[in-house]
Amino acid sequence: MRDRKTYTTEALCLRAMDYGEADKILHLYTAEHGKITAFAKGAKRANSKLGPACERLNLFQAQLAHGRSMETLCQVDSKQLFWGLREDVIKLGYGLLFADLVYSTEAANADSREIFDLLRNSLERLSHAGEAETLTVGIQFQLQWLDIAGFHPILDQCILSGEFLQEDAIYYCFSSAMGGLANLQTRNQWRALHPSQDKGIEWVNVSSKTIQLLNNPFHEVWNDAQRIKAQKFLKYYLSKVLEKNIPAYDFLFQLIELEPAAS
Repeated sequence: MRDRKTYTTEALCLRAMDYGEADKILHLYTAEHGKITAFAKGAKRANSKLGPACERLNLFQAQLAHGRSMETLCQVDSKQLFWGLREDVIKLGYGLLFADLVYSTEAANADSREIFDLLRNSLERLSHAGEAETLTVGIQFQLQWLDIAGFHPILDQCILSGEFLQEDAIYYCFSSAMGGLANLQTRNQWRALHPSQDKGIEWVNVSSKTIQLLNNPFHEVWNDAQRIKAQKFLKYYLSKVLEKNIPAYDFLFQLIELEPAAS
């Protein structure tokens, strides 16, 4: 428990930074305590017992000691290294994205056990995913993270009228500030009636196919081009709700050779 001088907990490494010639500073995520910053003394040395576990996306049992500004990592017992992520750069890109989003969870004040289980289970699925499944696993993680963190947009009805979205529409209007979709005609009518409220609200067009995919990402009808469009939309939305760029997105979009823009 955390009220003792030392305690043991299962941890996932979100970030690992070199500190001096021999040490590392780790950002860990745990089910019991959420995000923890830990000092790993001597972790860069070749004979260090801490070294093998002190890499991003590794799961290990950690013994930690309390400190004034951060914890000290005393012992580790490696549990899972998710080797499948190290053998596929797109899987690695998604794994790093998962870690970056979880690192941002503190501001969302979400349940740490739920976030930890989501991250661990998603890394496991991603590690073993086939080529056709990688994008889908990545998209599903982001949707589940948004739900747990309380940021999930409304994608099944018009946020302005409460009515169902028009099934025959080619595009819908989306506002991150308002948290969801609107039918194009309804949005235009609302703008005309409420011009002062509409000032400063950014609307983007999102294809109905993208929304259908986000509501049912595992349906077999979707191809990679459609999944990539959905991923572009998620990048746009997450950067808006978190009010910052997520570094791993830049790496991921370089891998899938896309311009990181909204769909």
